Amino acid sequence: MTLDDILINMRTRRNQLAADALLRQIDHILVLCDDKLVELGAGLTVTVAGDNSLSSDSLAAAAKQLLSQAEAHREEIRTIALLLPSSAFISTQVNFPGMAPGAIQAALKLQSHNVLPVFQDPLVFAVNTQTPDIAIWASQPFVDDLFTAFSEQGLLLATITPRAVALAMAEHNRSRSESEWLLIESDEQTSSMLTLKGGVVKTFRQTQTSDLADAEFADEWQKLLEDHNRADSTERNTAEQIITSLRGIESRRLIDLSAPYSIIPGAALQRTYRFSIGKWRSKLAVAAVTILLLGALPFVIQSLQLYRLESAYDSLAEQAAPAREDQRYIRNFETEWGALTEFPKQNLDQVMIALQQVIAPGYLTAIDVESGYISIEGDSQDPQNLLERLEQNELFTEVDFARATNNTRYYIDLRLATVNFPAYQEWYFPESDQR
Repeated sequence: MTLDDILINMRTRRNQLAADALLRQIDHILVLCDDKLVELGAGLTVTVAGDNSLSSDSLAAAAKQLLSQAEAHREEIRTIALLLPSSAFISTQVNFPGMAPGAIQAALKLQSHNVLPVFQDPLVFAVNTQTPDIAIWASQPFVDDLFTAFSEQGLLLATITPRAVALAMAEHNRSRSESEWLLIESDEQTSSMLTLKGGVVKTFRQTQTSDLADAEFADEWQKLLEDHNRADSTERNTAEQIITSLRGIESRRLIDLSAPYSIIPGAALQRTYRFSIGKWRSKLAVAAVTILLLGALPFVIQSLQLYRLESAYDSLAEQAAPAREDQRYIRNFETEWGALTEFPKQNLDQVMIALQQVIAPGYLTAIDVESGYISIEGDSQDPQNLLERLEQNELFTEVDFARATNNTRYYIDLRLATVNFPAYQEWYFPESDQR
């Protein structure tokens, strides 16, 4: 395991601990259906003001009004899980066989700009790292605006989850079916289709209900449903049916089942992490004071100990002088040997991931990498299309056929856009270039 792997695992573990602590704090689940915001615990409902029910300020104001009705005398901050219509999210398939959970999240972050290139805003995502079949994406500015608006109302927004996914988890909790089944969920504004197996979301598609008024679009949606049709299927076609189903499961159970597909605002995660650190610091401070009081010694003994420590420090500092000199020598040595430290890094792991995404479902039979230049050989149903997709990938340049293709057989040469061996050679070894 490399140092990078260790650091990734540490960050993943830290974030997971903070996320688990945040999920345990959730005390209210709010669901948006059409223009109504519903608190699942008490079943209370308020209408979201304005024409856009997904407006951050309108949602936060409605949530404040709703929770004031539920707990009029409560003063501490309430922690919220928010279930939104599928129109607030986009789902993509994930294909990282054999990859570690921490590496899956890191790989998706690297690909966030390429997965949905039509989106100009940065994206955040949720993925079930144990069974990564789909990733659920949302606009980061939208998530941040929601968190800020809820904070201004004195509410802590902990998670944002597709309502259809939470509904699927509630239905699965009742049926306990291990076979693959289909859920169709819709209200006046949004229609969704999910397939699940063993409590894992396999596919997730959504559309605006108003778009189904178009006959051609409705036919395509119906064909999609038929393609994913299963012997077991469930339909929830009204807001009343959706809320009834969601209220049929214990809130804590619903939160836990939906957690792998819930987006946690970064600010909420940082707030929880800082709070946890503060609690540990307070505990450590109390422990330190207790130890000092219990271990206090007479002033004279403390003075003698301090004198001995100072003497030991002076002795160690004198002994460390040659080591510091050696350190300065090593730093100078590293400066003079920049040709080694600046040697171009080809990052072959990222290259292989990028090639896998472009080439699939075809495959490679041979690959040769030398000084930033790559030669690949393999089979593809459309070599010309493969060449064009490689040209469009910002990681590659100078993409061309090395020789004529034979039906599905291709031979392609390309260069890594991030690696420039000729420039490195010219900078550090100009004499060899002249020869």
